Amino acid sequence: MKRTYCKVTLEKHGIQIPVTALLDTGNFLVEPISGKPVSVLEETYLAGYLPESEWEDGFRLIPYRSVGRRHGLMRGLIFDRMEVRRGRKCACVREPVIGLVRGILGGEKGYQMLLNMKML
Repeated sequence: MKRTYCKVTLEKHGIQIPVTALLDTGNFLVEPISGKPVSVLEETYLAGYLPESEWEDGFRLIPYRSVGRRHGLMRGLIFDRMEVRRGRKCACVREPVIGLVRGILGGEKGYQMLLNMKML
């Protein structure tokens, strides 16, 4: 299986956050109020760029299921915008919903986000 990586820039309150994302074909997560697709980002990575005091604006709780877990609630944020670069292609998403996960997603593989396919 070929892994596809993208360069992502998240923006909230004028702060730009560079992220390496893995395009996740198995991510069907949606935010229940808006129905928008949700990508998942390492919480500790975000904390290095955006103080937690800035997280309250656009806060959401996102229900989810995953392998080994029947159900749970994930903290999510609505960002101002997100730019996704994949090769020569670039997409801009207004007010993307980003779920925050505790722990490490990519580790040694070098990515911090699982990008929902519907974001492209």
